[in-house]
Amino acid sequence: MRKIAFPHKFLKLLFYNRKYQYSNKILKYHPMITTATDIMPTLSINSQGDAVLLVQKILLYFGYLTCDRVTGCYGSKTDIAVRNFQIDRGLESNGVVNHETWHSLIGQLPVPY
Repeated sequence: MRKIAFPHKFLKLLFYNRKYQYSNKILKYHPMITTATDIMPTLSINSQGDAVLLVQKILLYFGYLTCDRVTGCYGSKTDIAVRNFQIDRGLESNGVVNHETWHSLIGQLPVPY
């Protein structure tokens, strides 16, 4: 499995400011994740830009998107990958990256030390 870099400033900010604590062996995250995902745009077919690029990199990291490169354009391959991710996480499988999907995508990423 190849390592994928996340150069996006949003992820840097999120990772280095995320506070966590162990309680009853369950990792509970600071509400900053909820706040950060609230400001992310809702994405669907034909969306473009950095947010789509970020979603594609996360999906590629988790193995849902299988392609050689990410484009920043939300097409059919990204839609299928998002739907599969949503099914696996128990979310509504509509292909739309909304607040709940963002929260699940970002909440699953490993925290760098």
